[in-house]
Amino acid sequence: PYTGGLVGSMHFGSVANSSSTGDVSGSYEVGGLVGSSGYYPSGSVTIDNSYATGTVASTGGQVGGLVGYATMTAIDNSYATGTVNSDNSVGGLVGQLYYSSVDNSYATGDVAGSDIAGGLVGSLSSSTVTNSFSAGEASGTSRVGGLIGVGGGQYDYSSTIDNSYWNDATSGSLDCSGDGAVSGCTAIDNNKPYFYDISNPPMSSWDFTDIWDNAQNLVGFPPLRFHIQVSNLPVVTHFSTSYGTTDFSSVPDLSNVDNMVLATAATHVHWTGSVNATTQNYDTNIKMGSEFVSVNVGALDPSINSPAVVTMSGINCASFNLYYATGFYSSAASLIAAGTQVADQSNIGSDCADASKCTDVQCSGGTLTFTAQHFDGFGAGSGGGSAVPEFGTWALILALGVVVAGVLYQRRPTKQKR
Repeated sequence: PYTGGLVGSMHFGSVANSSSTGDVSGSYEVGGLVGSSGYYPSGSVTIDNSYATGTVASTGGQVGGLVGYATMTAIDNSYATGTVNSDNSVGGLVGQLYYSSVDNSYATGDVAGSDIAGGLVGSLSSSTVTNSFSAGEASGTSRVGGLIGVGGGQYDYSSTIDNSYWNDATSGSLDCSGDGAVSGCTAIDNNKPYFYDISNPPMSSWDFTDIWDNAQNLVGFPPLRFHIQVSNLPVVTHFSTSYGTTDFSSVPDLSNVDNMVLATAATHVHWTGSVNATTQNYDTNIKMGSEFVSVNVGALDPSINSPAVVTMSGINCASFNLYYATGFYSSAASLIAAGTQVADQSNIGSDCADASKCTDVQCSGGTLTFTAQHFDGFGAGSGGGSAVPEFGTWALILALGVVVAGVLYQRRPTKQKR
């Protein structure tokens, strides 16, 4: 019993700015972050700005994506994304919530249990759920609800639900609670992207200045500011005003980004070292398009002026010229006109004529690849590259690496009595 990804059991104290990403399994009172929290009637626990992403499984009950059993516990600004499976009292966020509260929080993993299963909370008693949502699908044999397994309905007059939502992927076969329809709870008809838009309730009442981050607005569930990972940034083939930007200036900490890739349909640049992308505006200061890339190195963190593998498509491998130019350019034509030739087809399989500029030139099937030792810019062809809009208009972002770590709070496992 009392198994959690970070804390097994705690009667008092707090967990803040913390996370767990591993899978968790146990017998009962099992949670992705905390197994059992609080103690009735005198214990007191707060869980704030924290999340869990692992799968949670149990052979018993009181199992949640974030917390298994919570009593005298306040859970705020937290989320869980893993699937949760157990026998009874199973919730996407909390398995059993007793004399406790959940505010401004969510769960996205599917939930399955034999009895008492809810998308957000399994069993709700003498507790409150406010400004929260569940996007995963809940299933079970009996007492299954889209948001709450049991509680908040006709058999629980001591609990309240306010401004909370759930994604109904069951064509109306479930109610908000396994007890039946309850006030303060709204079903969204099988539309998970509804919860990507931070202008929709309940997200519209959340703090997107200091607590939640809007980096994934319209393309994913909202992350917490304390722990932005580059892998949380949008991954799409074409950016537009509907999906976002490569202006990361509002993201609080991207100071150690590994394997950052910026690309257009024709040109792809992969930085092989660590790049500081914090507060960087790549929309304005990197231009890429057919047969060229130009970096305004003076306006960006010096780490951007480091080795990167550049790939350009649409190249005639039998006859091409590669140019290097200092300065900042908006087209291949202008860059080539100002640049110096550093390679051509005779350099395939070797370094550029000036190896301080570029190395390892390869070209096959119309795709030219080389390692830029540093920037300002490179252009290929004979000046025929076309001008393109700013980088952010046609962008693909793929990046891996974590940036900040949360503060871990641990308590000794303590056996509880109920």
